Amino acid sequence: MTRFVPSRRLSLLAALLILVLVTTGCVGSRLGVSWASVSLVGENQNILLAFNNFIVQIDPRDGSAVQLRDENGNIRVVPETGEPRAWNYQETSAGAQHFYTAPLQLNEGKLLFADYARKLVEVDLVAARVDNPAGIPIPDHVVADPIVDDQHLYLAYLNKDVQARDIDDPSVVIWTFETENGVWSEPLLHEGVLYFGAMDHYLYAVEAATGQLRWKVDLQGAVAATPALYEGNLYIGSFARKLFIVSLEGEIVSERAVDDWVWGAPVALDGVVYAADMGGNVYALSTDDLSEVWRVRAANGGIRPSPLVTEQHVIIGARSGEVVWLERASGVIALEGARQLGAEILSDLMLVESNEARPLAEPLVIVSTVANDNLLVAFSATQGVRQWVYKR
Repeated sequence: MTRFVPSRRLSLLAALLILVLVTTGCVGSRLGVSWASVSLVGENQNILLAFNNFIVQIDPRDGSAVQLRDENGNIRVVPETGEPRAWNYQETSAGAQHFYTAPLQLNEGKLLFADYARKLVEVDLVAARVDNPAGIPIPDHVVADPIVDDQHLYLAYLNKDVQARDIDDPSVVIWTFETENGVWSEPLLHEGVLYFGAMDHYLYAVEAATGQLRWKVDLQGAVAATPALYEGNLYIGSFARKLFIVSLEGEIVSERAVDDWVWGAPVALDGVVYAADMGGNVYALSTDDLSEVWRVRAANGGIRPSPLVTEQHVIIGARSGEVVWLERASGVIALEGARQLGAEILSDLMLVESNEARPLAEPLVIVSTVANDNLLVAFSATQGVRQWVYKR
């Protein structure tokens, strides 16, 4: 495959700068801003928040920091003060100003994450201790969540390529698939095939075991999100201001123009695909042919995250700081309008449901902003009532 190497590769900040120039005309406040990655880890399914240069665990019941414990289950304290120590990992190496990806839980006791300083780091899940301080070097920055199967760790790189590494020894590269530009989104692994979009406008299908190309299809604009799989088709949007249905054989089944760039991944459920664009619009479309079920201008700012779809609602977060509940059946704005958080929402929203280890009165919607005083906000999923705020 011929490789195209641009004379000056776009960094993530440069690309975000372009985004703001296009959508707002204002760039000064964007420099240095990352977004949080939020996931659930451990037996208690605590919230793991990776943001800027730190990773913390948070109890979803009340938003408090999870306390460190020793091997006997006793709370560890700061020797000088006797105060409980929180589960907190902070990266201090040069060039590691931002985390963009969620750490992987490899087993009951180990996390693996891709540091923006171009290395893989292993962290003890119980002790918050780095097991390999030097890290495993990787060739480029990572802003897409890594994924794994039984044998491989798959990494998508910001400026170039997708790579498979040995899950037991991530220093070993199994294969590298070259793209003409970077991959910003987590690949989708389905029945031995990796599907991923790239900034070179293509959606790729690659053999997960070997890295061999099955097919690629041009989506007419940069692709920044993971495709959604539903009943044998892939649903994905691009910066060409379009949504597409692509078959697993690489044929475009249907396409539909929308008002602005599609950044977040669509969500397909019960015959309807839900998507949002950077113009603040939300679309509910038929999974058969992308014909309109409903559409609504839901926010005053662009919507980067994927819609969060529950039984009753479609919930979105916007760059304008709005969190909006829409009636799933009709698209009507519900619960007396938007909740305003006062800072950009760039990360995907997360639904946390009750389980035996961590009972909740009702499911929570977790929203992350780029502001330290509203870093994580929990709302009740059905009523939109604010439950707690985690500040840094």
